[in-house]
Amino acid sequence: MDLFQKLKTIIPMIKRLILSAAFFSVLSLSQAQTAFPTMECKSLDGKTIVLPKNNNGKMTVLGMAFSQKAEKELSTWFQPAYSTFIEKGDPNAVIPMDTYDVNCYFVPVFSGVLQATAGKAEKKMKEGMDKSLQSNVLVFKGKADEIKSTLKIDKTDSPWFFVIDAAGNVLYSTSGAFTEAKMEEIEKILNQ
Repeated sequence: MDLFQKLKTIIPMIKRLILSAAFFSVLSLSQAQTAFPTMECKSLDGKTIVLPKNNNGKMTVLGMAFSQKAEKELSTWFQPAYSTFIEKGDPNAVIPMDTYDVNCYFVPVFSGVLQATAGKAEKKMKEGMDKSLQSNVLVFKGKADEIKSTLKIDKTDSPWFFVIDAAGNVLYSTSGAFTEAKMEEIEKILNQ
């Protein structure tokens, strides 16, 4: 094959490659990050936390439930999230555990008429929870429509999980029960 024939076959491939790169560059630019909406919450240990402002310069992994129906799927996240993001390993262990320096919160959302039930639910959660974990549960009482709209939450019967950067931008979102694939995506983002 002479040089002319080689160029004839390579040039269309180069054109496709350049067009693909241009397409994906435009696509990534058009997917601007969504700023996480401001939510004033109260932790079960009594502290006021304003999300995403009070992130202490860290990334945040956040699970939210907008209905009682979401509780069952939300509970599938508790142990994996605790093990991965909250539990601090023994620094003197033979094989030290990898840990992330992130905020990790679970947020039950009480909006509309459900705001009246928040106090009773809060009391029940506190009674059944280890005190050391109460700072990781934030209760939000207020209007949720703007939050759902901003975060593109289209179903409230499942929990939603977000990875929020230190500047308050949503880097990742998913909904539903825990899966290893979802956790891998979250960890991939945290490791970037």
